[in-house]
Amino acid sequence: MKSKHRSKFNDDVQARQRNTVWPDILRNGRTMDGFLWNGSPDATPVQRAGSAIFGLAFLAAGFAFAYIAVSKGGSGASLLIMLCGLFWVVIGCKVLGNAFVIKSKNPNKIG
Repeated sequence: MKSKHRSKFNDDVQARQRNTVWPDILRNGRTMDGFLWNGSPDATPVQRAGSAIFGLAFLAAGFAFAYIAVSKGGSGASLLIMLCGLFWVVIGCKVLGNAFVIKSKNPNKIG
């Protein structure tokens, strides 16, 4: 009886730790990246909130770069910093917009 309980316990521990070993980390990371970049109409409210937080973080980084570029003046370095800021703002808008993708009521309707 003890061996059966221990085997069940070991299986339970392995199932809980599955996301912390190499192949599963890669698979989960790819799934998360795909969700952040493409969005999902079936996302839970918690996933949407997390995506919105990531989007806001990217936007904040972009605006910080833009603020630094404006405060530096009109030098060539400020243009490069402004382009970096624009890059982060675009990514932030994309991720934040994907947080608000809503499932359509008519699955056959396009757009």
